[in-house]
Amino acid sequence: MDIRTLADSIGYPAAALGILIESSGIPFPGELTLVAVAAYAGTGHLNIVAVIALGALGAIVGGDIGYLIGLRGGRPFI
Repeated sequence: MDIRTLADSIGYPAAALGILIESSGIPFPGELTLVAVAAYAGTGHLNIVAVIALGALGAIVGGDIGYLIGLRGGRPFI
């Protein structure tokens, strides 16, 4: 398996999951992941509209998860 095949297979999930993890409050380089996937999409291998939509979806869902963690667990959890 070469690097292009790997990038093609994990590009879209990486765009969503990187931002989702970071937005939920876990220290993770989500923006860097999204920029890397967007740059790869700029080469024509991925659909940039899908990358943008998945990044936005990851941010929304991650923010909701972070809110629920704070709502249910609060300071004692953290």
